[in-house]
Amino acid sequence: MNTTQSSSNQPTTLTQLKAGMQLIYNGNQLYTVTPTLAQQFKTGDKLLFVKGATEPIIIPQFATQLVAEKIKASQAAFYQLAQVSDEQLNQFYESFSANLANDTIWKNIQDVNNQDVEAAKQKGRSTTRLIATDKTRNNMIQGLLEYKNQPIQRVETLTNKQHDGWAVTLKKSPLGIVGFVFEGRPNVIADATGVLKSGNTAIFRVGQDARQTANAILEHGLYPALDSANIDRNVIQILNRSERSTAWALFSNPNLNLAVARGSGPAVDMLGNIAQQAGVAVSLHGTGGAWMVTCSTTNPTDLTHAIIGSLDRKVCNTLNTLCVLKSELATQLPAILTGLQTAAQNLNTNYRLHIEQHSATLLPELDYTKTITVQRPTG
Repeated sequence: MNTTQSSSNQPTTLTQLKAGMQLIYNGNQLYTVTPTLAQQFKTGDKLLFVKGATEPIIIPQFATQLVAEKIKASQAAFYQLAQVSDEQLNQFYESFSANLANDTIWKNIQDVNNQDVEAAKQKGRSTTRLIATDKTRNNMIQGLLEYKNQPIQRVETLTNKQHDGWAVTLKKSPLGIVGFVFEGRPNVIADATGVLKSGNTAIFRVGQDARQTANAILEHGLYPALDSANIDRNVIQILNRSERSTAWALFSNPNLNLAVARGSGPAVDMLGNIAQQAGVAVSLHGTGGAWMVTCSTTNPTDLTHAIIGSLDRKVCNTLNTLCVLKSELATQLPAILTGLQTAAQNLNTNYRLHIEQHSATLLPELDYTKTITVQRPTG
C-alpha cells in the first residue's frame, strides 16, 4: 500500500491499492480489494463505501476537481445573486421564455435534440421523454412565466416572538447551491431555474442521452437570457461529462447545500446515501410518482383541480397513488373521477385506475369490465 508521508498521528492519503488488501468500513467490517478494483484506482481518486452497496465506488480525480471548480464558481455567483433585483430575475424568465418561443432558436435546439434521439435509438434506449416536442416547448415557456409571476421574497420575516427585554425573529433566506441529477427530459433545464427565484444557484447533471440537448438549451436560450438581465452565468451550471462519477462527486461534496435526485430507484437510492454520508441535505424521487392523501376537510373542488394539475404531464409530481378515507368516499369519489376524466380529455387520451383489491367492493359503481387503449413508451 502506497501512502503519502505524514506525521505519526496524522492521517495519510491512499495513492494505490493492491489486490488482497483489507479495508475497514462501516466501523468494523473488512473489505478485501479485488484485482479489478486495484487496477482501476489511481492516485488522486477517492474510494467510497456507500450504504447498501456490496462494492465500493471510485470517484476519479477529474470528477472531484470538476465539481470543486463548479462549486467555487457557484458560491461566487450565489453572493452576486443577492445583489440582483427582482426586476432582473423577472427579466431573465421573460427573456428565456421568449427565446424558447423564437422559432429559429427552437429549431437550433430541435436539430441537436434530433441527434440525441437518434443516438439513443441506436443504443436501444427509450426516447419517449427525450424528444423535444412542441408540447415540451410550450410547457417550458409556461413554467418560466409561472416562475416570473411568483411573488416570492428571497429574504422575508416569517414570525417575531417578543419577550421581556429580547425578541426572536424567524427569517427565510436563500439556502445556497442546489445540485440536481436529472434523467433525459429537456424541460428539466427550465425547471432547474426555479431556484433562482428564491435566491439560490444550481449545478446539474443530466443523463448522457440528453446532454447535448441540455447544452443547446443553455447556449441558445438560457445563457443569452442571463446576459440580457445582467446576471452571472454561473448561477446555472452543467457538469459536462457523461461519467456517472460526476454525479457521485457532486453529491459527496460537503459544500453543496441541497442535493436533488430524479431518476430510477436504485440509482437515486445510491445518490441519496452518498449525499447523506457527506452531510448534505437531500431530496429524492425514484420510481413511481406523487402520493395524495385526502381527509375529512378536503374540498371536493380543490381535489378535482389538484388531480388535473398533477396529471397534466409525466413529471415527478405526477399523481401515482391516491388515498381516501372510507367515510369520505361518497363525497370525494365523484370529484376524483371528474379530475381523472378532465385530465384525460386535456391530453386526448384515456385514464385508468388500479384499485387496491380489498377496496374494490367499496366502489361498485365503477365498470371493471371496460377496456381501454393504453399507449406505452414502447408504442
